[in-house]
Parts: sequence; C-alpha cells; structure tokens
Amino acid sequence: MSLTTIQKRARRKYLTYPFIFSLIEVADSPMKKAYWNTYYCCKDVWHNEKMSDRYLARYCKNRWCLVCASIRTAQLINAYKPILETWKEKSFLTLTVKNCAESELRSKLKEMNKIFFGAIRLGRLRKGIFVKCVKKMECTYSEARKDYHPHFHVIIETPEQAEFILNYWLEHFGKDEANELAQKVLPANDGSMVELFKYFTKIVSKGKTIPAENLNAIFCAIKGMHTVRPYGFSVALPDDPDAIEFDVEAIELVENEILPHFGWEQEVHDWISWRTGEMLSGYEPSKKAVAWTKQFEEKVSKSLEKELIQKQKLKKKRKKIHS
Repeated sequence: MSLTTIQKRARRKYLTYPFIFSLIEVADSPMKKAYWNTYYCCKDVWHNEKMSDRYLARYCKNRWCLVCASIRTAQLINAYKPILETWKEKSFLTLTVKNCAESELRSKLKEMNKIFFGAIRLGRLRKGIFVKCVKKMECTYSEARKDYHPHFHVIIETPEQAEFILNYWLEHFGKDEANELAQKVLPANDGSMVELFKYFTKIVSKGKTIPAENLNAIFCAIKGMHTVRPYGFSVALPDDPDAIEFDVEAIELVENEILPHFGWEQEVHDWISWRTGEMLSGYEPSKKAVAWTKQFEEKVSKSLEKELIQKQKLKKKRKKIHS
C-alpha cells in the first residue's frame, strides 16, 4: 500500500529524529544550533481537514534533514525540468579528485568550485563556448580509507560542452590529483535529474551508517556553500506551499476551533493531538525503519537526554508566560 503525503513525511521525521541526536553530540557551535533546529523541524503540525488539505509546520531547511531534503528535491526537479527537457543532447558529467583528509576538505571544495567556474569563464570569453549546466556538489566518506571523496555531478547542455569542461579539469588537476578513468561523460536521461538532486551526502554506505563525526565534518566543510548551482541560465525556486511563514501565537489562540495542534511523539511514530489523542498520519514503520532508529537511540548519552529535558521544560515555561 502506498503511503500518503503526510505518512511519507511522518516516516522521514521518524528516521531523522534519532539520527540528528548523533550529530548534536559531536558538533560545536554554530552547527549544534543548526542540528537542534532540525530536531524541532516539523515537530508541531497544525491541520484541519475540513478547511484545507494543507499541513502547517515550521521547517529547518537544512541539508541533513530528511523531511526538508525531500521537499527540496521536489522543488529542484520541478524548477529545472522544463529547461533541461529542452536540451536534446544533454550529458551527465561526473568530475572527481582524489580523496582528501578532513583538514583539507573545505579548501579542496573551494578549489574545485574555482576551477569549474574558470572553465566556464574561459569558454565564454576566449573559445566561444557558452556552457549551460546545473552543477551538484557531493561528498562521501570512506570508512575503509578514513578520508573524504568530494565530487561534482553536472547535467550539461551538449557533449561538446562536457568534453571542454572535462579537459580543462584534467589539465588543471593533473594525473596525480584527478584520475582520468574516474571522470565520466554519459548521455543524460530522466533519471539523471533524480540522481542530481536527491542528496548531498550519503548517510548510509554499503549497509553501514556513516559515523556522526564524519558526517558532521562534511556538513561543517560545506557550510555556506551552494550545493546546487546553475550556470548560463537562472531559475526561480518556488517556496514549498506547506513551509510558509505563519504566526504561531495567533494559531494557538484559535486552536481546537480552526486549526487543531498535533505534536510529534517518536514512541508512536506520529503526531498526536494533545487534547483528543487523535493521531495525524497513521504511519507504521517497517522493520528496517525500526532497526535504523534503534542503532542511533542506543548511542544517545545521558547528558544529551538531560539537555533535551531541560529544553522541553524551558519551552513549556515560555508557553505559560505567553498564555
């Protein structure tokens, strides 16, 4: 049976909830604050099916959040698809460099961006090659080698443009830095867009969860960088219709009359009305999803549990002050 939209969102919240705690435990400010924002992402939902099929919630919009990543992927595909479909000979270009240490990761990503833009600029100013493409930055962690693999995936207008970028890339980095066999130029298809936009980094590799320390290192390295960027054209990304700004206090004043409130409870993998006990989605996790969450829950320290309890008490106190 296929899941409804709200059940899919519940599944992603269920999977993100324990995973984010592992990042909170290893991160220093300011990343720790960003991870806490993901903990609160979509934690409270307002919905009245008699008035609208929309669900109101606050979203963190962070790259590592499975809820927001799914929304963002849909946004990107919808925004870019009309343009990319007009490119009849488009190619899927993969650009890589050799793996690097954590201390080198941010500078390596900056260098890669600089070289990529340099190729586009050279083509435009001196070669008469006007490149149109969408570049996606990605980075994975090798548990076996204990290092990081930054790379680009690019959907580009023509094979000729792809070859020009590739040759410039290899010329700059040389054989010691970029293995020619690891670079690829393939015909792009409908699946290429999904591949391009689906994720920035893998949380699971070969059936094993990437250690939180290494995921945190990746997210720190790309802080403030564009993971997806168009060249030679522009698109307008629409806001998700559910992720709108709204006045929480105004909603709470009319709660149970117009917009009933549902709060997330991880134990029952759903949002629950604190007044009626009604569950919002009816989502039931699979055995695989349960196993995923348990591997993180077992690692949550007592100190983090205590910090979470203190935050919940502070939130309740603020509500009483404003009520």
